[in-house]
Amino acid sequence: MSYIVFLIVLIIVVYLWGSTVKDILYSESLRDVEDTAASVSENLVKTQGAPEMWNKTNVKVFGLANGSRSLSREKLLNFVDMMSDSASSNNCGGNVTNYECNRHMTGIGVYDIYFTLEYLNGSTVNINGQTMKTGKQPAGEENKVSMIRTSLLNETIVHVKVVVWR
Repeated sequence: MSYIVFLIVLIIVVYLWGSTVKDILYSESLRDVEDTAASVSENLVKTQGAPEMWNKTNVKVFGLANGSRSLSREKLLNFVDMMSDSASSNNCGGNVTNYECNRHMTGIGVYDIYFTLEYLNGSTVNINGQTMKTGKQPAGEENKVSMIRTSLLNETIVHVKVVVWR
C-alpha cells in the first residue's frame, strides 16, 4: 500500500515539475519576444536610421523618423517596399523576397515582423497609392506580440503597429 501511495505522489510531483518548467520556458520566450517588439517599434518611430538620410541603396539600419516620433513619407515608402514579403527586387540574388533580404536591418534577430501604419480610426494609411503594410503576416503563431506606438505623419497622429513572433 505504501508503495502505491509513493508512486502516486512521485507521479504527481514529476507532472507538476514538468508543467512548471514548461510554463517558465514559455514565459521567458514570450518576454524575449515582448522585449524585441518594444525595441524594434521604438527604434522605428524614434530614430532616423543609419545613415540618417537613408534610401534603398545605402540603408544599414531602418529608422522611419525625421525627428523623434515624426515619420518621413520617403522612408515609409522605401521601408514598405524593402520589407515586402511578396516582392523580390533586391540585391540578395536567387529567389529571396525583399523581406528575407532586408529584415536584419530592423534589428529583429531570429523573429519575424509585420508592420502596419494606421490612422486613429483604424484605417490603413496610403501614401502615393501605396498601402502602409509590410512584412511577413503572422498566421496563428503562439508567441505573437503586438506593439502600438503613436507618431506624427504630416502633422496627423497615426498608430504604428508592429507584430513580432517566432
